[in-house]
This record gives sequence, C-alpha cells and structure tokens, in this order.
Amino acid sequence: MKKLLIFTIALYAMIVLSVSAYGAENERTWDFCGDEFVNQFSNTEDTIINGLTICKDFELNDYRAKRRNVWFDTSLYTPKYGSIYNGYMKFYANGDTDIHIFGASKTNKQARNLTIYSEATKKSANILMSVTDDYKYEYRGPAGYIYLYTSSYGVRLYSITAKDYNASEYAPMKEGEKKSWDFDNYCSQYSKISQNVNINGLKLYANANETMSCEMGYTRSVYGYIANGYLNLSGRGTKSGRYISFPVPQNSDVYITARSSKSNETRPLLIRNTYFGLPNANINKKSFDSEDIDCGYIDCGGTIDTYKISYYGTGEDFVLSSYDSGIKIYKISVVPRISKLANEKVWNISTNSNFTTGSFEDTTIDSLGLYKAVVENCNIDSYTKRIAIHCRTYPEAGKVKFKVSDSSGIRGDKVKRTISVTANTAKEGTMLMAINSEGYILASFTLSTAIKEYKFDYTGSYDEISFYTFYTGNCSSNYSYIYKVDNGKGEIVGPNDTSRTIEVTQGQKYQYFFTANNISVGNYNYKILYNENALNVKYIGYGDGSNVYSQQGINIIKNSNGEIIFNIDKKYSNWSGITTSVIFEAKSTGLTTIGFIAEKK
Repeated sequence: MKKLLIFTIALYAMIVLSVSAYGAENERTWDFCGDEFVNQFSNTEDTIINGLTICKDFELNDYRAKRRNVWFDTSLYTPKYGSIYNGYMKFYANGDTDIHIFGASKTNKQARNLTIYSEATKKSANILMSVTDDYKYEYRGPAGYIYLYTSSYGVRLYSITAKDYNASEYAPMKEGEKKSWDFDNYCSQYSKISQNVNINGLKLYANANETMSCEMGYTRSVYGYIANGYLNLSGRGTKSGRYISFPVPQNSDVYITARSSKSNETRPLLIRNTYFGLPNANINKKSFDSEDIDCGYIDCGGTIDTYKISYYGTGEDFVLSSYDSGIKIYKISVVPRISKLANEKVWNISTNSNFTTGSFEDTTIDSLGLYKAVVENCNIDSYTKRIAIHCRTYPEAGKVKFKVSDSSGIRGDKVKRTISVTANTAKEGTMLMAINSEGYILASFTLSTAIKEYKFDYTGSYDEISFYTFYTGNCSSNYSYIYKVDNGKGEIVGPNDTSRTIEVTQGQKYQYFFTANNISVGNYNYKILYNENALNVKYIGYGDGSNVYSQQGINIIKNSNGEIIFNIDKKYSNWSGITTSVIFEAKSTGLTTIGFIAEKK
C-alpha cells in the first residue's frame, strides 16, 4: 500500500501565545558558570564581559542542572518584560552567525520564549525554551548587534556561543573523501595525554586530573576483526576534560570502532555536540539517572565492534566521552553518504563465461571483485562452477566484493534493497559475514554444508560490500564456496514527500494538520518547511494552542529559519494519524508553500 504524508488546513480564529522560531578564532562562548563571569557580573549596573553587554536586573543564581552527564552550577536569569531598550544582553555579530543558547525555561511547567533581535535587519525571532538543552538560532544577515531578551517571563541561561558561519566548514564530502583516525598510528607519540591535543582535526581534551592515553593491545572480534592500538578513555568525561571531538560534515556517516575496557561489562559511550546538545543523528537516547535526560549513547560491549551513526544535520562537531568507566576507542571514520546507482546485477558463477578457473589475488571480473579467491569447477546440484574462499580473520580472509546502489532514502521514496548470496561451507560453524567499506557488519549467517540462499535488507548509501568467512572455533583455513551473488533490486517501502501552495491573508491564523498513512511512525524525523517571510509560527502540538501540555510526545529538534524538524514517541508500524499540527499567523497576503518531508533516522 502506498504510504503518504499529507496535511490539512483549518482556519484558526482563537488568540494564542506567540511561540518559536525555535573557542576558536571564529567562535565566542560566554560561560555563565565560569569564575571569570561570576567575578565580574553585577545586577545593579550594566556589565560588559568579553564583548557581551548584560543590562542590570539580570539575576545570577546557583541553580545546578545536569545535562548529557555534565553538571552546570550557575545560571543567569533574564528579567521579565525585556526589550531592546532594557533587560537585554547583546553582542556584535560579524555577519552570518550560528547562535547556541544553552538554557531552559525558568519554570519546568511551561515553555517560554527568548527573543533574538538583529539591529542590522530590524527583525526578531523567538526561540521556545523548555527543558535544559542546546537551542540553536541561525542568523543570516549583515554585521551588527544581536539582542537577546524575554518580552514576557524569564528563562534560565547557562552559556551562549556565537560562531561565525562559514558555509564551506561543514560542506558535504565528495566520493572518495573521508576523515579517519586510527589510534594504532598514534601510540608512540601520545602514550599519555594530560593536556589538550589536536591530531589532524581530532581534538583530545585532557588535564592533569583527567588524563587519557594511547596504548597497544591486540584484540579480535567474534567476527574476525583484528585491532591493536586504541585510545583509552580511562574514566568519566567531564566539562573540563577526558573527552574528544571531531568535525562531522553534512550528509555523513560516522563509524566508531570501540569496546568496553572490561570484557564482561557493557559501558555507554556518550555522544553530544560541543554545545551540550544532541546531534541530528540516529543515536540512542536514555536517561541514566533521575537528574539527567536524553543522553545520546552507544553501548560498547566487552569485545571490539564497529558502530554506525547516520548524521542528518547541517554540520557540527561530535563529542565522545565515557559515562563512567573505561572505554577503548580503536578507530573513528567519517564518510560521505553518496547518492549513486550501481548496476543491478546477478552473478551466477556457473553460467557466467567471464569466470574461468584459476586463483585470483586481487582481481575484478565482470564488476565482481575477487580477493584471495579461487574459481573452480564443481558438480553439485545444478552448479558447475563456484568461488572458493579461505576462512581467515578479516584482514587475511578471502573475499568477494561488489558495489551496491544508494538505498538510504534520505529524501522522497524510501528504498529497501534485498541482497542475496548462495553459498555453503566445508565445515559446520563457519560464519559468512557481509561488511561495508568501513568494516561495519551488515549481516552474518551460519553456513551449512548444504547449498542455501542467504538474504539481508540493505538501507545504506552507495558503497562496496564484501562477503568473507570466519570460523568461530579457531582460525582454521577451511574453504567456503559462493555460487551466486545478487546485489539487489530496489523496493519502495516508505513515505513520499509532499508540498502544498496555500493562500493566506495577513493577520489571520491557520492551523495545519500534518498526517501520515501506513507508516512506521517512530522510524522517521519529520520536517516542515515554510517561508518565514510569509508565515510566523504561533503553536506546535496536538491541541488548539491553549493547552501547554499538548506537545507531549513530540520531540522538536529544530524550529527556526523556515524549518521545523521533529520526531514523535510512538513505535507503531503501519500507523496512520496526525504527527503534529502547526498554527501559523500570516505576515502578508498572498500565496505561499508549505512542505512536509520524512527523513529516516
């Protein structure tokens, strides 16, 4: 059945509260928990601290909050009824600027707006703040002062960062490009790390009390992957040290090869951005204690494994740290998701005349790669030829390799590709592994001595997939045999994008219902696109705008610059219903367009 994203419209006449438009040399951070700020701040006269002007009547408060496993001890309260004339803070923006506000509503019962006003453009926008988190506003305009204030009741601020926007900084990588750090290469130089270190863009933050080290130690996964050098996160990461960061461009996948330092324990590796927020990525979220919520994490088991994170944001730095105890990180890679097609193809070794008998060290035949493989004659069932590969650890094992089309479906119709291989083995207990170019396990099968077909669904981007075999009992070099490989035919399995042109009248309010039919609702991030020069967001939720709790179950990731991104806390498959509604107020009279997109997490 076709899966649709649709939205309907209702004229909305009720008055509702206004809501949201949700370092380095090029970055300034004002940390209101820092001693420098606390020692200079005054609430009886205007204060200027490192270029940030703070009007009197702001209140410094020792209100502790924990977020992403980091404690924040001091917050700054904004005064009520602020404006560009009183009760504001301001800083000079050099032009296009990404502004990160780490803070919360002053009360846990109701979200509140922080207004951002540009002196250069004479325009303002609101950021709706609720729980303690990173709230980002993308200012795109000429240089000038940026004002922050609350025109109604106050909010609590822990830090503000202004970063000069550079469109090329996190531009998508091209095919063949990647960022990679293999700690096997750094052990001799960085045996003990007790100060900040930059390794080709990978930043390690350490001090005398919160140290890290690069160490050597042979390890082998249950699938035959071998590694030696690793970065030892020897304990809990804090705000001041024992964590690492690295840049992640747009449209990227991140691969982290890691394990717990203790073989019989699973330990969480925490993931956030540099502003203590969550990246727009398909990461697990969990509250590890009652004082914290929404920690992004990977569960690292006691044996080495490679974990994949798909990133859907506009580019930012990831921060990794251990929640509590030691974790060993062996390798980090950031690769682009390439939207490219490969020829849909079935390689039947028996009927394909390109495959002649012989040994092949590293050869491509009819676009099928053979590594340490043998093509040999056989007479089993209907097969007369097959590929024989040795069972070894991953680096030395025989392999067959082939390209597969982009099936990630980050826009429009979602595509599932079923890949199959027909194989058997000489020894029961042999594992057949399917991996991508970064060593990430896509599927595994226990081979039989009988010839069988093995299948798995592929939803990654354009890549090279390899099949190899590994015997779990030992590294015995028994043979396994491949008779046929199919790199998959795409099948539409998800929702399509939709948009609608509407006619609006200045000053009128309209409620739009964004619905989905026959969809696994929890598997997607949803994006609503609108023209911010034509429409102003007044409300997001399930109700009519009057119920402050009607956002329950909706997780708003972004709400600014003509874009609302959210997901919802439902796990239903084949679900139909309202994902959310939005009330807009028209800024002008005429036609405008609203779009609705689903992106796979």
